Amino acid sequence: MAAERTRSPTVDKMNGKAATRRASGPPEHVPITGDGLPDLAAMRALGMGKAGDEWSRRMDLVARFRSARNAAAHGQTGAAAERIAAECGVPVKTLYRWDRALDSGGPVALVPARGGARRGTTMLPPKLCDKIRAYWMSRQLPPVTEVFDRVVVPYYANNGRACPHLATVRRYLASAVSPIEAVAFREGPRAFAANCAPKVRRALPERVNEVWVADHRLWDILVVVPDGKGVGWGGTKAKPCPCGSGEKRRDCCSLRRPWVTMIADVRSAAWVGWRIGLGSV
Repeated sequence: MAAERTRSPTVDKMNGKAATRRASGPPEHVPITGDGLPDLAAMRALGMGKAGDEWSRRMDLVARFRSARNAAAHGQTGAAAERIAAECGVPVKTLYRWDRALDSGGPVALVPARGGARRGTTMLPPKLCDKIRAYWMSRQLPPVTEVFDRVVVPYYANNGRACPHLATVRRYLASAVSPIEAVAFREGPRAFAANCAPKVRRALPERVNEVWVADHRLWDILVVVPDGKGVGWGGTKAKPCPCGSGEKRRDCCSLRRPWVTMIADVRSAAWVGWRIGLGSV
């Protein structure tokens, strides 16, 4: 008769923490367009511009990851994933996690979650950070001084340690809680709807190709342009040009940022056309 396998409390505790991390999703109150995508313009207006930029980066990385995986030969998908991860500076496990999140929760699942302590950026212990955040995010609208007196001071007194300055608590709350979170949790749904929620509701057109949208951006990438002007190299202009001509960079190619114009159909979200060039028009 096989012996029953038991699990230690430590393992259960670790699994519970892992389950909590897996269950964490995108931040609440993210403005969504009619087609279920994060509304990046509204996010920037609400102080969530960095979260929107990170969502765009994650979507791009997952797209590159899937393209490389689909193009890889049989048995080489793992190597393709490692190559993309190395190029983008992201752990392979993170790419797979983002890929699963996109499948299970859609594009909004890749919006970075906020909340909790940003460990490594504050001298406050993680448990104390959670208590500070929970107390300050209540509907009673306690000021930072009250949080300091009722949460921070007793915590350090009970542990026999020197209490940090009030400014430390202020800096933590300023870095760990976004303005939109403060309104949503401290002032409630009505205040959020009145002051933060986007006022425009977008309705999708009924037919494909009924409405197209376009955007024109200067890309955050650099390309080598064989124009003979040798500009854009900064302090490396005396080095050999990467084009292989043997000339110095200042006498050969230029380093430029290209412009990209994209046109998409609103109803199907399909790309209709695009143009990449060095001019702004």
